[in-house]
Amino acid sequence: MKKCLLLSLLFASIASQSQDCDFFLPFVTGKGVQFQTYNSKGKITGTVDYMIDSIAFADSMKTAFIKYLCVDQKGNEISAMEYRYKCDGTELRIDPASMINPELIEPFKEMDIEVENDELVIPSILEINQKLKDAGCIMKIYEENRKLAEMNFKCVNRKIISMDTVTTSLGTYPCYKISSETSLTVTTTMVPYVVEMNVNEYFSTGIGVVRIENSDKKGKLLGYSVLSKIY
Repeated sequence: MKKCLLLSLLFASIASQSQDCDFFLPFVTGKGVQFQTYNSKGKITGTVDYMIDSIAFADSMKTAFIKYLCVDQKGNEISAMEYRYKCDGTELRIDPASMINPELIEPFKEMDIEVENDELVIPSILEINQKLKDAGCIMKIYEENRKLAEMNFKCVNRKIISMDTVTTSLGTYPCYKISSETSLTVTTTMVPYVVEMNVNEYFSTGIGVVRIENSDKKGKLLGYSVLSKIY
């Protein structure tokens, strides 16, 4: 099965000392980013695009509706979804459903889904050794009032561990390195399906996510993604 990497924060950004919502790109309709995805051997597996489709305002909160598109190396669509990110000027709140591989959700999208969210929060000021709030999402899937499956995603032990330099085709950026541990448990009528990963994400002030690395619990690299386009 073709897979899109779990990109937990690809459209989130950190703007140190900033008090507005332009964390990654301006909260402007039509703005977006593209990432190239690679397997553990460095072979390109596809691209992931995130684009702001529309913006809504309510009191001091801005909500961006993000369209997600993942394609393989031949340009064939693997999955497409829509998510919501919120910002009140001091922090960015990310829909944790965006951290679940869309391919797992795709078979159930026409069914009834109950969602319990613990939003992933990105503060506007970051410091080395700072611990960030845990996040998670529970999705209960029903068909004709019968529960078919449950997905439980957790992102824990989030911490800013260092400042690194990352080079991409777009340039070289000083970045915050943020580590976290993620787990996804899918429970159906069969044996539960569990995926656990360690994640390192690299954020550059005023730019956003530049690189993300996924490894297994033993530290073996599973794949990575690199910022390749801003539009």
